[in-house]
Amino acid sequence: MHIARDMGIAVEERPLLWEELKSFREIGACGTATVVAPIQSITDGQARHEFGAFEQLHSLRDALQAVQHGEAEDKWGWMVEVAC
Repeated sequence: MHIARDMGIAVEERPLLWEELKSFREIGACGTATVVAPIQSITDGQARHEFGAFEQLHSLRDALQAVQHGEAEDKWGWMVEVAC
């Protein structure tokens, strides 16, 4: 969410209504291992909504991975060096 905001993307954290899905171009899930995973479709009974190009999600994933790999500044203090 921080990266999205910094990229000028409007961010809202809230429950969604099923009726809203038809207006979405991209949907994704975020997690520690998956980073950002695009969701191709969501089905509820007979209604199926499909999503496409994932340009924004790919940009978000690339920006996050750049921080993880030390290629971009970690403005949020996410990366911590661990001594072995």
